[in-house]
Amino acid sequence: MNFKKKVSEMLVSKPEAIFLLNLLFDPLDIKRHSQQYKKRRRSDLIKQSYGRKAKIRYVPPSFHIYITFRCNLRCSYCQWLLQDKDAFDNAPTMSVLDFNRILDKFGKDIGTIALQGGEPTAHPEFSEIVTSAKSKNFRLKMSTNGTLIKERINDLKSIDDLNISLNGLDYESFERTTNGTRKQFDKMMSGIDLLNAQKIPFTLSYVLFEENLSKVQEVIQFAKQVKPTFLNFSPGNAHGSSSLTSLVSSSPAVKHFLAEFISKDDFPFSIHLPLILNPGSETFKKEICQYPWNKVYISPTGDISYCCHLPFNPEIGNIFKGYHFNSQGIINFRKSMIAHHLSEDCLFCHRRFRDNSAATFDSTHRKWILPPDLSDDKISKEGKNL
Repeated sequence: MNFKKKVSEMLVSKPEAIFLLNLLFDPLDIKRHSQQYKKRRRSDLIKQSYGRKAKIRYVPPSFHIYITFRCNLRCSYCQWLLQDKDAFDNAPTMSVLDFNRILDKFGKDIGTIALQGGEPTAHPEFSEIVTSAKSKNFRLKMSTNGTLIKERINDLKSIDDLNISLNGLDYESFERTTNGTRKQFDKMMSGIDLLNAQKIPFTLSYVLFEENLSKVQEVIQFAKQVKPTFLNFSPGNAHGSSSLTSLVSSSPAVKHFLAEFISKDDFPFSIHLPLILNPGSETFKKEICQYPWNKVYISPTGDISYCCHLPFNPEIGNIFKGYHFNSQGIINFRKSMIAHHLSEDCLFCHRRFRDNSAATFDSTHRKWILPPDLSDDKISKEGKNL
């Protein structure tokens, strides 16, 4: 081991020292070392602040920018429509000028930009927004309903993490879930074929509630045909819906689903199963959501939200009117998280739990990675006893 590497490992938790050490050995590459220092420094600040401090001293690295609230579908589980049935009527869009204002002001601190909606591809200047972000070397991620893939295919080549939200395996289920037309369903299916034909990688997601657990095997078969790089079964948050039920560990149907699923290991792609809520566990009672500390949610008009499933509110702040990530609203929200005083929306939201809280199938090593409170024996025993 050379001297520089040995000293670096000794100082791994001291970014300032590592920065100076790198300059000592490589003084000509100041820009690269400076960027590494800033990333390490912010990472340390996030770790120090998350769940402990209501006021932060950094710009959150993940910007979720809702470029439009327009959407060409009306999904039954849509969080916006469940909160307001007129949410997409006269929906605003963010101008390219305003989008660039955000990038110009915070660009040096942004790690990832998530283009959100509504349906992001429905933005009339979607191409200009993607081109602008990529010209500044930002990493882009986006989830789409897939109905406008053909029209946006050249732009989608520039999306680093592209996800297709699967809203139906046949037209009947698509119409029932989205109120969409036959033409829209056909466009989604042909759009996925086009992605494969042009070798554009994508992931596939399917929202699970207790009511549609029976569809899982059909989703698996569909995914085998369209070949996503990853299949994500997202846990649905009922958001007050009387016809939908979130997945909880005490449910016999959920136990059976888990037992059956993890008994198999012949999947050709990696799979992320939905988080199963366990209201009686210590994790459920004490887990603190990371989002208020490491993400920013911006509406088309610049208003801020605490999270991706809570309403935007100018009283929290507005990115175009001096919002600095420490408004009284966001500080109070972080304080409520730290004190475990959660609204029901937050309490039963899967987003406040960490990624390792759900089971994942690793297709490379062909094995299941289970969260700490689950085991093969426990799942298998409970599932078979039903």
